[in-house]
Amino acid sequence: MAAGYPEAENIVWQTREGAELTEFEIGLSEALDAVFAAGVSDLTGIVDRFNGMDFRNREGDVWTAEGFEAEIKQLGS
Repeated sequence: MAAGYPEAENIVWQTREGAELTEFEIGLSEALDAVFAAGVSDLTGIVDRFNGMDFRNREGDVWTAEGFEAEIKQLGS
């Protein structure tokens, strides 16, 4: 460990042992990166950007605010 820095801590919601990311999860991560890089961080804006960039939900449908919240909740459990 570098001098002067606290030891890193693995927080449960930041790690997922034994499970590789799915292609959908990788796509979601990349889509979120692009949306945040564009300065968008509100729920409506995220959903609008996803739909505008043709990034679909797991079922292949357009995103809704409720669907995005449910997906993030499920991924966080």
